[in-house]
Amino acid sequence: MGSVKIRFADKNKIGILDHDVALPSVETFYNPMRVFPNEMGSELIFTLYQRPGMSDKDITKDEEQIKSDLARLKTLIENQSA
Repeated sequence: MGSVKIRFADKNKIGILDHDVALPSVETFYNPMRVFPNEMGSELIFTLYQRPGMSDKDITKDEEQIKSDLARLKTLIENQSA
């Protein structure tokens, strides 16, 4: 994919972490993401869209990358609050 630019929604107190990812090809993708409080802490929800023309193989590759990124984020947050 190369170097990407990420632009998040304006800072807010309601857990909206929507962001646009701009690829080197100048193609930009919208990614909705939310954080919700729960009894044990919080829950993060990320929505992955299969774009028109995107193969099943490519969406699976994106899904695996996002799972890896979210697992890394979880580790960072849990280590910071310990």
